[in-house]
Amino acid sequence: MKTATTLQTSRIFIALLAMKRVWIFTILLALLAQTTELHEFVKLPILFEHYAEHQQRNSKLKFMEFLSMHYWGDDMDDDDNSRDMELPFKKLEVNHVPVHFLPPRIGIKLKSAVFLIRLDHPEYLPRYRTNPALSALFRPPRA
Repeated sequence: MKTATTLQTSRIFIALLAMKRVWIFTILLALLAQTTELHEFVKLPILFEHYAEHQQRNSKLKFMEFLSMHYWGDDMDDDDNSRDMELPFKKLEVNHVPVHFLPPRIGIKLKSAVFLIRLDHPEYLPRYRTNPALSALFRPPRA
């Protein structure tokens, strides 16, 4: 009887760990999508649809030529500028949501510390001085 309840408890524990990982992954993905350009990857199907449209006009057009035309080079005059601007990473969108998690202000009263400052200084003795020859690169020979 003990092994059945232990097995059931371990299954519940494993299920809770899996749910915890899913929640962490979901929250991390949501934060990254809001604070980085990760949301642009959602527009990738538009890129492939637009490539198919260009393929219908010019069947010899390769994908790298298509990317070069739309991102790095001269775009041909095909009157689809609005469609071109829907492509991922084509225009900069600032969607910064400040994500600051600050704890609530709690009043803490600290006692002021009292430090005693010693005003009389000990005499500087010659034995406290270091020998500059000991720290030099070329030391005198030892006997």
